[in-house]
Amino acid sequence: MKKTQLYDFITAGVIYAISIFFLTGSFSIPTPESRIMPRVYAILLIVCATILVLRRLKNKDNDSYDYSGSHIAVTLIAMMAAYVAASHFVGMYVTTPIFLLGSMYFLGMRSWKVLIPVAVGMDVFIYLVFSVVFKVAIPMGVLFGG
Repeated sequence: MKKTQLYDFITAGVIYAISIFFLTGSFSIPTPESRIMPRVYAILLIVCATILVLRRLKNKDNDSYDYSGSHIAVTLIAMMAAYVAASHFVGMYVTTPIFLLGSMYFLGMRSWKVLIPVAVGMDVFIYLVFSVVFKVAIPMGVLFGG
């Protein structure tokens, strides 16, 4: 079996696992109306994973995938995971500009005249829209008492 075929089956397996996790988790949601969307998404994911498996089985010898940029996606996913984890400890107002600076720099933006205003501007935007206008409590992180 070629690597790309194996990648498709592994991807489908991961999608099935996530789908089953959300589908079984939806049964513990108390209100029936709130169960609808998680179940719809889980079922759609199962359908997509099945289509992926069927397409791979149908086109066994036809490989049209280009994985040359995969390392960029994997690095960005790792950066997002670190952003979410760090937000728990130091809050969104600290981690958001750091994440934006890091990800934009990684993706090729080298102008600090762009990087700094975007990072600071996003923090101001989040504060104004969510805290001031919508009065949503922004997580301040464990270290800052939030």
